[in-house]
Amino acid sequence: MGDPIEHQPTAIERLRREVDLQFDLRDRAVTIAHRNIDKRLDAMNEFRAALNDQARSFVARSELDLRMENVNTRLSATEKFQNNLQGRIAVWGVVGGLIGSVVVSVVVFLILRVLR
Repeated sequence: MGDPIEHQPTAIERLRREVDLQFDLRDRAVTIAHRNIDKRLDAMNEFRAALNDQARSFVARSELDLRMENVNTRLSATEKFQNNLQGRIAVWGVVGGLIGSVVVSVVVFLILRVLR
């Protein structure tokens, strides 16, 4: 056998190498984990930016309410105008019908008078 003290530096050296290897592996794992987290955070930041861009293009509730009120006012005015126009057309239709009836009656009366 040999002297245990002679084998001691070799055992300590092996243990040191083993510990150094473990630390190197741990450092590599931590570096890889950091890269993965950075990639995920970048993706999250891109998604957040896209949501912010989308939110900026949305119409504010107060602005939408104001525009809808304007549209409703204009629609109401258009409906009133259309109803008024339809009423006038109906009245002119009745007046035209009455005038037509009177003219036809007069013509028939005159024809009958001439033919007698």
